[in-house]
Amino acid sequence: MYLYGFGSDLAAQCVMARLHDQPDTMLMNEWGFFFEETTATSLVKVRFGKGTPLEGMLLHADGTETPAKPDVVNIGCVPVGRAIFERRPDVYSIIHAHPHAVMAVATQQKGLLPLSQAAFFLYGTVGRYKYDFSYGDDFEDAIAEQFGQGKRAVLLEHHGIYAVGTSAMESFFVLFHVNQACEVQLRAQSSGQPLVVPPEEHLAQQYEDMVSSPDYAYDGSREWGGCVRKLNRELPGYEL
Repeated sequence: MYLYGFGSDLAAQCVMARLHDQPDTMLMNEWGFFFEETTATSLVKVRFGKGTPLEGMLLHADGTETPAKPDVVNIGCVPVGRAIFERRPDVYSIIHAHPHAVMAVATQQKGLLPLSQAAFFLYGTVGRYKYDFSYGDDFEDAIAEQFGQGKRAVLLEHHGIYAVGTSAMESFFVLFHVNQACEVQLRAQSSGQPLVVPPEEHLAQQYEDMVSSPDYAYDGSREWGGCVRKLNRELPGYEL
């Protein structure tokens, strides 16, 4: 995320990765570590299952647990992550980020428009919701409900995005292309020229043709190897 410009927002963004062998536990980046500083050993484990407080429980190397604290993890993300994971058993990776193009489009009344191929294959899979800094129960439930209905991303008005996937490669793929679609939209709008917006029936057919095509995959699997090689070249040591 850092290499592609999605992780330069100080340390406020978070990634939550659910463990396959511990489905009520997730890995998170530690608060205060920038994404370019984060390594495997700096990640923290947070248990969010039944009986835990909303902010979760930190799991320590010696097997003990203590309530998660805001100086260690972004505890605002934990309740939202918990709600999404509980609503979507197939989701194992959640990204919360604030790319500038996404934040700008999230301020617009009509939100994301179908102005690029990236927007075409995300047709009907990007939701939106008002941002609530208090992160109350209604907020968490409303976000999780949209993912429960099959959304791949939800834009938070004036704030940022939650993107999900069955794996890290899929959630990153979704984030990358939502951001690309937003960047294209802003550039097209800034031209001042009339925009060509396809009709709904055309978008629905385009979406069906694209996601059913054997020529491509929309889960990040084709791109992930290259992303990892790029990471190894430019930021080695993250796996330590």
